[in-house]
Amino acid sequence: MTVIDADGHVTESQEQIAKYLDEPFKRRPVNQFFYPWDGWDRRLLNTFSDLAGTSDAWLKALDKGGMESAVLYPTLGLFMSFLKDRQWAVAICRAYNTFLHEEFIKKSRRLQAVALLPVQVPEACAPELRRAVRELGLCGAMLPADGGHLLGDARYGDVYEEAQRLDVMLGIHASGSHLGGAGVDLFPAFIQAHTCSHAFGQMRQLTSVILEGIPERFPDVRLAFLEAGCGWAPYWMERMDDEYAKRAT
Repeated sequence: MTVIDADGHVTESQEQIAKYLDEPFKRRPVNQFFYPWDGWDRRLLNTFSDLAGTSDAWLKALDKGGMESAVLYPTLGLFMSFLKDRQWAVAICRAYNTFLHEEFIKKSRRLQAVALLPVQVPEACAPELRRAVRELGLCGAMLPADGGHLLGDARYGDVYEEAQRLDVMLGIHASGSHLGGAGVDLFPAFIQAHTCSHAFGQMRQLTSVILEGIPERFPDVRLAFLEAGCGWAPYWMERMDDEYAKRAT
């Protein structure tokens, strides 16, 4: 049986991404945070100790876990959707996607990866998806569940249309942080915030995607809602069905 890790994470560093920034952004110092940070100590300490910042580390992990291949997602890049500077968001996404191509995709066919898209700039998402797939060899893109956006918004129509045209998937992934809102900021411990962040983020975006009719408008688009399990999905389907039966117009 072939086993594939469908949501593996690269533990990328700022220094790795900085090498691939375009001018004038590559002149920014790397001793300052590229992304917003949430203040939590999210290290797993001795629970899981394998590093995942290089292709060699990932290939060893695949062999150790008996997996054929992996689809790689970001780690620091999960916070990209909280950036306020629109130009910086576009630059970071381009640099991260080029980094994946140069340091993972080119190294082994066992390593696939999804692109980061700058959701702060909806009109830039489809062109970056096209570049990432056609020029860099990525297999799709990640749409962040958290941030000041809803993925059912008409402004993201172009990215769904482009994903259909390219026949690639879009993976929706939360940050695991209270920065996504929905009351998660009330928790006093990271384990509590992280538990709710992923599920609440997926519920929010699935509600937007379904009730704004994205599957009907783009019937061939493939969406994955990641890292929140699936036990909540039947309940949420029932919840949306009940609301739709009473309030659909």
